[in-house]
Amino acid sequence: MTIPTGAVIPPLIIAFALLAFDHYRANPDRPATNFRFLMMVAAVLMMVVQLIFGGEIAWLSPLLLALALIWLAVASVQVARRFRSQ
Repeated sequence: MTIPTGAVIPPLIIAFALLAFDHYRANPDRPATNFRFLMMVAAVLMMVVQLIFGGEIAWLSPLLLALALIWLAVASVQVARRFRSQ
């Protein structure tokens, strides 16, 4: 069973936007080793993998959807934690 790309990509785009906003607000000293930056890179990689292989490998789409929802939840918690601490 494959899940449409339109269901996988939007949570990753929202997670990327939240992480980018949080990354911008944090003003890290070493951005390439930051957890938020690594999550942003992974979100982009998951989008690319979904676009290229999502329709060909049946088990990949549900896995990427689950990861996308986890990414969205983690990004939301990180942004909420930053706003709570300020």
